[in-house]
Amino acid sequence: MTLYECTFCALSTEEQLQALWRKGTFLAARWAGSDRVYLYHMSTFFAEVCCDLSQKQLRIRAFTSPQNLEAYAASVTLDNLEQ
Repeated sequence: MTLYECTFCALSTEEQLQALWRKGTFLAARWAGSDRVYLYHMSTFFAEVCCDLSQKQLRIRAFTSPQNLEAYAASVTLDNLEQ
Protein backbone atom coordinates (compact mmCIF):
# COMPACT_ATOMS: atom_id res chain seq x y z
CA MET A 1 0.00 0.00 0.00
CA THR A 2 1.37 3.40 -0.92
CA LEU A 3 0.40 6.71 0.54
CA TYR A 4 -1.21 8.21 -2.53
CA GLU A 5 -1.50 5.50 -5.19
CA CYS A 6 -3.51 3.11 -3.00
CA THR A 7 -5.40 6.00 -1.40
CA PHE A 8 -4.40 5.40 2.22
CA CYS A 9 -5.43 8.99 2.93
CA ALA A 10 -8.86 8.36 1.41
CA LEU A 11 -9.60 5.49 3.83
CA SER A 12 -11.68 6.09 6.93
CA THR A 13 -9.81 6.42 10.21
CA GLU A 14 -10.87 2.90 11.20
CA GLU A 15 -9.63 1.48 7.88
CA GLN A 16 -6.34 3.35 8.22
CA LEU A 17 -5.84 1.91 11.72
CA GLN A 18 -6.58 -1.60 10.49
CA ALA A 19 -4.11 -1.20 7.63
CA LEU A 20 -1.41 0.08 10.02
CA TRP A 21 -1.96 -2.77 12.47
CA ARG A 22 -2.07 -5.45 9.76
CA LYS A 23 0.67 -4.27 7.42
CA GLY A 24 2.61 -1.61 9.29
CA THR A 25 5.64 -1.90 11.53
CA PHE A 26 5.49 -0.08 14.87
CA LEU A 27 8.67 1.98 15.27
CA ALA A 28 8.37 4.35 18.22
CA ALA A 29 6.16 6.33 20.56
CA ARG A 30 6.61 9.82 21.92
CA TRP A 31 4.78 12.58 23.74
CA ALA A 32 3.74 15.75 21.91
CA GLY A 33 2.27 18.02 24.55
CA SER A 34 -0.59 16.04 26.04
CA ASP A 35 -0.87 13.74 22.99
CA ARG A 36 0.69 10.31 22.71
CA VAL A 37 2.05 9.75 19.20
CA TYR A 38 2.77 6.30 17.74
CA LEU A 39 4.94 5.98 14.63
CA TYR A 40 4.37 3.22 12.08
CA HIS A 41 6.19 2.38 8.86
CA MET A 42 4.41 1.07 5.79
CA SER A 43 6.34 -0.04 2.73
CA THR A 44 6.56 3.44 1.16
CA PHE A 45 5.50 5.89 3.87
CA PHE A 46 5.25 6.58 7.60
CA ALA A 47 2.14 7.26 9.64
CA GLU A 48 1.64 8.80 13.07
CA VAL A 49 -1.35 7.88 15.20
CA CYS A 50 -1.98 10.72 17.66
CA CYS A 51 -4.34 10.34 20.58
CA ASP A 52 -5.13 12.52 23.55
CA LEU A 53 -4.69 11.25 27.11
CA SER A 54 -8.27 10.05 27.32
CA GLN A 55 -7.89 8.47 23.84
CA LYS A 56 -11.24 9.87 22.81
CA GLN A 57 -9.73 11.88 19.96
CA LEU A 58 -7.64 10.16 17.34
CA ARG A 59 -5.76 11.62 14.38
CA ILE A 60 -3.64 9.92 11.76
CA ARG A 61 -1.00 11.76 9.77
CA ALA A 62 0.76 10.00 6.90
CA PHE A 63 3.96 11.33 5.33
CA THR A 64 6.96 10.42 3.20
CA SER A 65 9.41 13.14 4.20
CA PRO A 66 12.26 11.97 6.48
CA GLN A 67 12.26 15.44 8.07
CA ASN A 68 9.12 14.42 9.96
CA LEU A 69 11.15 11.73 11.74
CA GLU A 70 13.36 14.24 13.57
CA ALA A 71 10.96 14.30 16.53
CA TYR A 72 11.90 10.67 17.21
CA ALA A 73 15.67 11.12 17.14
CA ALA A 74 15.93 11.67 20.90
CA SER A 75 14.31 8.28 21.62
CA VAL A 76 16.46 6.21 19.25
CA THR A 77 19.06 4.03 20.87
CA LEU A 78 21.75 1.97 19.18
CA ASP A 79 22.79 0.12 22.33
CA ASN A 80 21.33 -3.21 21.22
CA LEU A 81 23.16 -3.41 17.90
CA GLU A 82 25.50 -6.34 17.52
CA GLN A 83 29.08 -5.57 16.59
